[in-house]
Amino acid sequence: MKKKNLFKITSLLLLMMVLLISNTTVFAEKKAEKKNDYPYPITDFSLDTKDNQVSIKLKTDKKVNLLLEYNKINGHKSQAEQIRQKNEDNFKIDFEIGDEPYLLDLTLDHQEFFFSTSMILEKDDNGKKIRNIISNTSDYVFEKKESSSSIGAMNETPDDATRLSDGETNEGYISPDESDVDWYKFYLSEDGYIDLQLYSIPSGVDYDLYLYDSSDTTDEIWAGMNSDNNRELLQERLLDYGTYYVKVKSFNGYDEDNSYIVQWELVKQWPTESTRISRGYSESNDHLGVDVGAVTAGDDGDNIYSIWDGTVTRAEWSSSYGYVVYITSSVDGDLIQSRYAHMLEDLDVTVNEKVQAGDKIGDMGNTGESDGVHLHFETRDCGSSCSNDNSEDPFDPMVYFPEYKQYLKSVSSAANFEEVHMYDKEEVVYTMDEIKKMTPEQRAILSIPVPKMTPEQKKLIGLPVQD
Repeated sequence: MKKKNLFKITSLLLLMMVLLISNTTVFAEKKAEKKNDYPYPITDFSLDTKDNQVSIKLKTDKKVNLLLEYNKINGHKSQAEQIRQKNEDNFKIDFEIGDEPYLLDLTLDHQEFFFSTSMILEKDDNGKKIRNIISNTSDYVFEKKESSSSIGAMNETPDDATRLSDGETNEGYISPDESDVDWYKFYLSEDGYIDLQLYSIPSGVDYDLYLYDSSDTTDEIWAGMNSDNNRELLQERLLDYGTYYVKVKSFNGYDEDNSYIVQWELVKQWPTESTRISRGYSESNDHLGVDVGAVTAGDDGDNIYSIWDGTVTRAEWSSSYGYVVYITSSVDGDLIQSRYAHMLEDLDVTVNEKVQAGDKIGDMGNTGESDGVHLHFETRDCGSSCSNDNSEDPFDPMVYFPEYKQYLKSVSSAANFEEVHMYDKEEVVYTMDEIKKMTPEQRAILSIPVPKMTPEQKKLIGLPVQD
């Protein structure tokens, strides 16, 4: 009797183990299926609408540059609204649309790939209806980029253009058995200054370089047509965001055995999306930089970008600058320090980190000695070496951005905020690690903003509460 019971118990245990393993396998398969619900590089996506408010949440496998354009279905392209976010893998985007059907164009750009898709929002009996919601079955474009220093195939038309990544070299060749042109394209997620060059041209041939601002390549916006195999070079050309096409054309001769090199690079970028310059540089008024207000006055959170390639030498709290970042760069052989002040607490860079022009370093805020949301940025000549004190020689940053001087306004005509830097006052500095260890009470005493506090918490430590 005992043996029979033992046999039954053993059989039951074995059955339970089989069921457990089976369910675990099914659960694992479901998780795997869930992970693959979206096309690469997207790992999670949701789009919600309430009345005319749209909220998008998007996660990606790698950090990417995002561009979202939305417009009425029949609207002109120039009327499209744009939202850009750089170097992120977790996006939350909120915006408002009208009652008409809207087209949403989403672009994700990475050094290894390019992803794009379109969605349509239109009203039905239940409110908003979404067509082509992102999934593995939706329509989308995914292009894997050429690896650095790769030998490019002959790309004879703009439709077959090879995508070029920022700073990477691409080798190509022109053969007498093929077309006498090669086509390339690159994408700018923000307005910026670029260098474009064609070099290592084989001896005995003459290749020229052309740049176009659309796939309609009837009129170039620049052409390099030096004689023989001399380098073709375009330097610091300001371009609007978008896709550009590059053509390498044989003017004289071919060489199917020896390659040329074509390359573009973002070398300089305006430090934020906004061009609302509200205060310029003035040594007489002790304002040693340029102030730029938010895209929407008073709204914090606009992206702040590094002007040049460089190394972060300071990323901390300052009693005058608020949350501030210093970056040291080599610019035309000179050692220049750029400063970005009054940002929000969640800085995107740390000391000694290498950055490239256009990399996001923080978010626009209203910290330190500031009375309004804006970016205060400076440039200083370091001479032989840069330090984090005020020994460097300040100069007007606008000498590097002449095209942006048209946006400069006088203080009296613009000032939606007033800012004073007290350089004769002793600066109090705290590192980010020191700040993270502070209590809300300690922050309040030191006039360091306390993030995400309830009105009750603010009242307890004597902070003002807005109605």
